[in-house]
Amino acid sequence: GEQVVEALGAAGVHALSLANRHSLDCGTAGLIESIGHLQASGIAPFGAGSDRDAAEDPLVVHFTVGGIERSLVVFAGFEYRERYARRYRWYAGPGISGVAELSPERIAERVSDLRASLPSPVFVAFPHWGRDYAGVTEEQRELAARLVDAGMDLVVGHGARILQPPEIMDGTPVF
Repeated sequence: GEQVVEALGAAGVHALSLANRHSLDCGTAGLIESIGHLQASGIAPFGAGSDRDAAEDPLVVHFTVGGIERSLVVFAGFEYRERYARRYRWYAGPGISGVAELSPERIAERVSDLRASLPSPVFVAFPHWGRDYAGVTEEQRELAARLVDAGMDLVVGHGARILQPPEIMDGTPVF
């Protein structure tokens, strides 16, 4: 763990999504240990945590462009998969460590609050979704549409292990 974190830092990584199908390969203790190593090295982990609230906390980065203060808000989540929910107990819950389940409805609630409290926010969804080595699924399209409806300015998915074609949904880029 420590060597991986050191290599990530040396590569210039500042943040890392843990909302994926491998974050609990070493159990919840391994997840919490990984989060600690990342935080200690200055890398911001997001998309997983000690409970659902912590797992769903977005990455928030403040920056200035042309003298205007802005906020980049990135929501990570792992699409719901019954096997991961029931058999592996992968998803964080109240008082339960795990990864953030991709929930456009819960993200929409957070977007509303953050839009009122952050300067000029840009909202990005970073879902782990799709089927390995396959094209875009209908489930991905449906989730993307719901994320756009939730207020995302950009959707950047990952996890299918291949490049999938980009789309524009209601003016919002989806990759």
